[in-house]
Amino acid sequence: MRSGVRKCYCNPNYEGDGETCTREVVPKDCYELYVSGTRSDGFDTIYPDGWPSGIQVYCEMERNGGGWTVFQRRSSASVDFYRGWSNYKNGFGNKNQDPWLGNKYIHSMTNQKTYKLRIDLRDYGSSSYYAVYSTFSINNEANKYRLSVGSHSGNTGYHRLSASNNKQFSTKDRDNDGSSAFDCAERHRGAWWFYDNYLCTRDYSASYCRSNCPSYKYYCMAFPYGDSNCAQCAYTHLNGDYDGSTRGTNMFWESYNLNGYGCSLKYTDMKIKPV
Repeated sequence: MRSGVRKCYCNPNYEGDGETCTREVVPKDCYELYVSGTRSDGFDTIYPDGWPSGIQVYCEMERNGGGWTVFQRRSSASVDFYRGWSNYKNGFGNKNQDPWLGNKYIHSMTNQKTYKLRIDLRDYGSSSYYAVYSTFSINNEANKYRLSVGSHSGNTGYHRLSASNNKQFSTKDRDNDGSSAFDCAERHRGAWWFYDNYLCTRDYSASYCRSNCPSYKYYCMAFPYGDSNCAQCAYTHLNGDYDGSTRGTNMFWESYNLNGYGCSLKYTDMKIKPV
């Protein structure tokens, strides 16, 4: 009952006689919901190009200007992110806590408009950081969800995702990285836009690597590669183990600005909004 009148009403953002209701707006993303008047954080259904039945997403409406569609979040060890291609394609996780939306949906969304990407991080010292990329999209499955990102801003100190620009997505069962020596997704225990980045003995002497790899100050980014060598496949990896590991299998964003050089992050999320 509204205004003393007993009748059926449609829910907010719907119109009709209360018995038959249709959406006033068929939103392609959280920003369209924001523009239509939805201003609270939470789950809603959006209808990206190619998905007429809609998909449920978490919308960040109360911070950073609102209208952000979240496609990744890490806040605890409750969800295992060491998964295969099919899981990353279709999505997985606890929608109320730690989800990966799914590459097929991220592809559809980021190719229907021009989007920017915001990444929020919190290190083990509980300091917060962010990185914004002026454009963000991924290609289709045939092109192995190849990454495209634009220019960087923020307070992370380094535009670490930029190094993964134009790289294909890799999982433990689909090795699409640039390394012929090892499977980066397997060694880093996650899935990402990996490439062949660093091998100690390629850049330094064998004696240096033998002395420094096991106790290397920044070894948290690298994984052991033999008894006297170490390697890493990216400057950032946000889908690694949530376990405090410092052997290259952890979540990291390599930067002097972050506590512990950006190792063992305690929180991350990745979200998009139209430019």
